[in-house]
Amino acid sequence: MKAIAAALDPPVTTSDDFGIPPTAREALAIAVLGVLCADGIPITLPQVTGCSEPAPLAGRWCLPASGGMPAVGASEQNR
Repeated sequence: MKAIAAALDPPVTTSDDFGIPPTAREALAIAVLGVLCADGIPITLPQVTGCSEPAPLAGRWCLPASGGMPAVGASEQNR
């Protein structure tokens, strides 16, 4: 980290600096992607994937028979 910080002009920070321990980073990232998808927001960017437009939303939220947790911000057709 020190070598990277020394080679770069902007300050180098870690997720710890923002209150996110390294052991929680992946789980947090997956949770954010899940909420974006549930809200109908594309989780791909044409600038990153090279596609001419964001990939269509696909998949389905499968909740337990007991009803489970509601899909956050999802429209009725996405539930």
